[in-house]
Amino acid sequence: MDALGVAETCRNAVKSLGTRGQHVQIGLTTSEERGEISLPTDAMVMEEIEFYGSYGMPPSDYGELFSMVEAGKLDPGKVVTETVGLEDVSDQLERMTDFETTGIPVVDSF
Repeated sequence: MDALGVAETCRNAVKSLGTRGQHVQIGLTTSEERGEISLPTDAMVMEEIEFYGSYGMPPSDYGELFSMVEAGKLDPGKVVTETVGLEDVSDQLERMTDFETTGIPVVDSF
């Protein structure tokens, strides 16, 4: 999954997938990419990678979302099970592959 819309992160996310993996691209690309990101298409076909796009939440809805968090109606922290550094992402992905994780680990240091 990539929600940054930066070419490098999208390509890296796709390249990290195994056979029949699924990539979800959330939101649009940055102004620098101008809606265009090159991908390893041949590898995606050979590995039967599925690529999905999701527009995500429009910014006009952010206020309502933040109000719900502020009012205590929504607690996004409940699904975060741990925080990790960027250097630990490979290990986390390995653990996810083996179904050794629950919840959502969040990268909090780069």
